Amino acid sequence: MIETMTTTTPSNNGHTLELYNSGASHHMTPYQHLLEDYSPTTDKLINAANQQSFHAVSTGNLHITVPNGESTTPIMLKNMLYAPEIATTLVSIGHIDNAGYLTTFGDRICSIHNADNKCIGQVPMQNRLYHVDQQNDTYHFTHTASNGLTIMQFHS
Repeated sequence: MIETMTTTTPSNNGHTLELYNSGASHHMTPYQHLLEDYSPTTDKLINAANQQSFHAVSTGNLHITVPNGESTTPIMLKNMLYAPEIATTLVSIGHIDNAGYLTTFGDRICSIHNADNKCIGQVPMQNRLYHVDQQNDTYHFTHTASNGLTIMQFHS
């Protein structure tokens, strides 16, 4: 589920990478410290597109900031799975759709519109992936995880 927020995202000293993924079955993140309403759950085995497996061990809600042209839109992703073995946050396009939002892809932009057809996000494509690396209000492609799946491994 996705919910438009009017507050700012919580501060994080590092950076977080969010990959907008049409093949992701759930919203997922390796950033446990950013989850609100954190709740352990039964260990869930998830298979990646490249047939590697990883585990989700809890759920929570995650605040993210989505770029939207010259501005940003803070939103909260609900029922996010915590999967410590993955390299990046996966934003499930299917869950965005199920929450009543419209997502379109074109001109190297993933656009997200609310039920009133107001654009709430425009995520750029870089290196064939729609993603946002949030650090000091700038967007870069730099995150990798040690001993986890990289973005390219996840999609291969």
